[in-house]
Amino acid sequence: YTASLRTNFDNLQELSNELRIGLDRGEITVLLQPQVDTRTWSITSCEVLARWAHPTRGLITPDTFLPIAEDLNLLGELDARVFDETLKALEVARHAGLKIAHLSVNVSGKRLFKQTLIADLKARRDLPKTGLAFEVLESAFLDEASEEERLDQIWALREMGIAIGVDDFGSAQASISSVLAVQPDMVKIDQRFVRGIDQNRKLRSLMHGLIKMAHSVRAYVIVEGVETQEEADCLAEMGADALQGYIFGRPMTVEQVIELDAAIRAPNPAQEKAAE
Repeated sequence: YTASLRTNFDNLQELSNELRIGLDRGEITVLLQPQVDTRTWSITSCEVLARWAHPTRGLITPDTFLPIAEDLNLLGELDARVFDETLKALEVARHAGLKIAHLSVNVSGKRLFKQTLIADLKARRDLPKTGLAFEVLESAFLDEASEEERLDQIWALREMGIAIGVDDFGSAQASISSVLAVQPDMVKIDQRFVRGIDQNRKLRSLMHGLIKMAHSVRAYVIVEGVETQEEADCLAEMGADALQGYIFGRPMTVEQVIELDAAIRAPNPAQEKAAE
């Protein structure tokens, strides 16, 4: 026992009590991180990132409040709140004329393959026909659901207009064949394969193989964690469809995404003059 352990325990208890209140007060919000098309370098989609807008502690990330929500059996309520905020953000984006393929929201494997998920979604009156993607960790394919059950659930979601994405593709948490068997609409390759890829032949070879395997089942390939223009150019040349990372934008509000998109699409006077 130490004083620091006591402090950490008290802090955790305080956060646990405050999370219940925060959910009731609507303090759970979402930020969006842009994903850009490697051909046009314009925003093509966004990942939804949950945040707890704590009144005194500021924005708290999921690595802090998700374990608390799980201990308190509040994951279902938390998921529902994040989904509500995602739909609101999508409505704002579309009303502003933001032309993006989808907002990608993280969903646990447990929830993705939950038997009542389809009925729950169909009961919602605000579910859009397009514009949503469910992103699940590769490790979700290690659960007890059979491949047939997974396929049935995924095709039912697709019929509702919801795309399916796989995060951490190639991390070896599950066999690549089992992941590709569900024919995901998109796969996201983790940043561990990205850092310094423009100068690392082994990384380029590995990345090329992952992209090729994903494309073999017609999956759209997103690479995250891109921080330099050299990495971006290298990945674009290798065939990645979209990129995500700090070089393109940190997590931001939907209003900030709209402003960023407008700035990207705005005519460049210097380029126009050069064209003349």
